Amino acid sequence: MDTLLNVILAIVILSLIIIFHEFGHFLFAKINHVAVNEFCLGLGPKLIKKTIGGTEFSLRLFPIGGACVMKGESGEDLKSPDSFASKNVWQRVSIVLAGPVFNFILSFILALVMIGIIGIDKPDIVSVEEGSGAETAGIMEGDRITSINGTKVNISRDMELYLSLNNLTGEDVTVGLLRDGKNVTVKVTPEGTTKHYMGFQYFATDDPMEIQIIEGYPAEEAGLRNGDIITKINGIDIKSGKHLQDLIDEGKVVIDDSELVVTYERNNKENTAKFTPIYSTTYSLGIVYNMGREKVGVAETVGYSFNEVKFWVKYTVESLKYLLAGRAHQEDVGSVVKVVDTISDNVEEAKNYGVQTVVMTLLNFAILISSNLGVMNLLPIPALDGGRLLIYIVEIIRGKPLPAEKEALINIIGFILLMILMVFLLFNDIRNVFF
Repeated sequence: MDTLLNVILAIVILSLIIIFHEFGHFLFAKINHVAVNEFCLGLGPKLIKKTIGGTEFSLRLFPIGGACVMKGESGEDLKSPDSFASKNVWQRVSIVLAGPVFNFILSFILALVMIGIIGIDKPDIVSVEEGSGAETAGIMEGDRITSINGTKVNISRDMELYLSLNNLTGEDVTVGLLRDGKNVTVKVTPEGTTKHYMGFQYFATDDPMEIQIIEGYPAEEAGLRNGDIITKINGIDIKSGKHLQDLIDEGKVVIDDSELVVTYERNNKENTAKFTPIYSTTYSLGIVYNMGREKVGVAETVGYSFNEVKFWVKYTVESLKYLLAGRAHQEDVGSVVKVVDTISDNVEEAKNYGVQTVVMTLLNFAILISSNLGVMNLLPIPALDGGRLLIYIVEIIRGKPLPAEKEALINIIGFILLMILMVFLLFNDIRNVFF
């Protein structure tokens, strides 16, 4: 029953984000005196419909997507004054651009609420490892990180994202700091640690040992994936991440050149993998930076709300680069089913920490999804807002619009390809989530 409620909650959040996106199109259509034939949420057969002010508002069977259907949107009714096609290019640009912009506005509003309640994660140095490159460079506890190798750091997650995307080597790293109100720049030589690595990360807590894969290491090559839960190594039961750490410290589990037999759970099914750890060197700056949150004043709350949205936009863009580079696994991509399943799982886990944690988890997901939807809709792909904007940019450069039939054909082809992609992602989700 709890799972069903979590799923319903996730669907409601997605629906509200989509409604806000489509409301952006609707509002600017009205501002530019364009007739809106239908404003709908979902796809498929209509469940509920009501006509108000010449617009049919409807709820459809499948709560995936939505639409603001305008008169003359496909290029017809050129002579009708309330037709989308009859408007000048800048009016059409404003109407199409309004959807993604409203997603960013929604993300900002939600960020204001979240930061107002739990505060921000300021990238302050909590501790400096003795004898590390950071200590040698003069980094001190209490310094605030402002940049790393020219990449601006506003919140701690900016630092975390940079380090996850850029593996440190023995080369110097330029770190910008704020110390006593003054900007300081230092060069840090990362320290290398050489040992045997299995190729996954985990938290040394009492929870079941869920792993995150490190690319290019043996665990990945053996078939392990993000979210797998390790239950045995060489026949020895592993109760948690902390339990494994204790076993390694006690010498009961040895990580060396010997082959390991790892038993893990995925989707409640037990699997076994065999691989040999590799001897490798990892590098560290030798610092621990704050990942907690603290409340701030009104002005900082507003400023950091912009930073919050900027972080999730950057996160989405970097994820797209990761995907296009072919570095993502099939189970890493998905449709609305995966989104709903992920939200449901996180809400279930958040319940252990109280109502506020559940609310903050939902707010955080809503900010991520709304920012993601804004970015994705700006991609220059036919049938998406970005594809239409690209056509209008071409029109501005040419000084005249594309023939209506050509524009319609481009959008139809894009829509068909988009539907094919959605079907693939949907079946991929069903396979990953249910099987």
